[in-house]
Amino acid sequence: MSQGKGFEVPHCMSTRIARLEARLYRVPFATPLWVGAELPGRLADAVDLILVKLETQAGHSGLGMTYTLCGGTQAVLALLRDDLAPLVIGEDALAHEKLFAKAHALGHILGWSGLLKRAYAAIDLALWDLKGQVTGLPVHRLLGAGKMSASVVVSGVAGLGVPIKEVTRTLKKHLGDGKIMGVLVQLGTGDPDADIERVHQIREAIGSSVWLGVTAEERYEPAIALAVGQYLAEEYGIDWLESPIAASNFDGHRRLAEQLDVPIAAGASLAELADFERLLHHGVRVLRPDVLRLGGVTPWLKVDALAERHDIPVVPYRLPEIGLHLACGLQGVPFVEDVPWFSELLLGPEFVERRLTPADRPGWGLEPHAEALAKLAVGGGAA
Repeated sequence: MSQGKGFEVPHCMSTRIARLEARLYRVPFATPLWVGAELPGRLADAVDLILVKLETQAGHSGLGMTYTLCGGTQAVLALLRDDLAPLVIGEDALAHEKLFAKAHALGHILGWSGLLKRAYAAIDLALWDLKGQVTGLPVHRLLGAGKMSASVVVSGVAGLGVPIKEVTRTLKKHLGDGKIMGVLVQLGTGDPDADIERVHQIREAIGSSVWLGVTAEERYEPAIALAVGQYLAEEYGIDWLESPIAASNFDGHRRLAEQLDVPIAAGASLAELADFERLLHHGVRVLRPDVLRLGGVTPWLKVDALAERHDIPVVPYRLPEIGLHLACGLQGVPFVEDVPWFSELLLGPEFVERRLTPADRPGWGLEPHAEALAKLAVGGGAA
């Protein structure tokens, strides 16, 4: 089908889902990753990437993905094979709202939040890729083509496990290449003074004009979050304070928002639309929804619509392969968080004139690097 046909789908084309295939790849980290507040000090040396391919009766295929850290991978694969594949096979691949509702109904039985949503997210992403394959359009054009490229903030390079000298060296290189607008620095070592010194060294290395955000990943108590946030805002001009306390502590967010001048960003650990609305009503000024934790792009767009009503920006959490299309398709997404875990495995986005640009191909525009993936493959998983 030519791109000039727009959204038209020929009547003879079957968009019924005929097959679901899930494959597991274990992707090692160059430096072990510190994981969330629930597991303080826990390090992950690899991320488990699950790629899902949906095929229609007419032969179109769509690519989706999800990942797990520190366990749960086999449960996600089992959910895809045993529960979600039968749910979607035989259904219309273009009916993403209907299929999401079916998965949600299944969740009333199995428990909707958690691994079931993370598993279904891969299917939802594959459905959106299929829409692009059928219509011949990139997803960002399906979403509205708000802009053709996006600014980038890097975060993976400034994780807690990365030595500060390596962080500053990498950032100086990125800034010298002109490819980033700023950096998101991970805090939460357990020592607020060490966290402050970390920000001090990074600010000295990148200069005062570069965007600088910090994320504590919910590791601070409210009093510590207030003291650290005030100091970092006054001394180093941070541009946002992300996830300073537990996302469920809505009153704590309100008190921080009332006492801090710096915007508070939050939401990466939340999975329900109602919780994002509560964050907005308690002073959070940037939403950070995780497309995997929510269950895909379909529910993510509802968070974006909520934020738009409140005139609040939304920045996708991790997964720039998807976040780039959200940033380019929607006006309320100011930039992309670049976490390069899969950049050498799923080829697509490129820098053009110092901005990240999606590939001019249908769907997500991603091309799996078959040789690189083959080296990381763990077993099978066709359903």
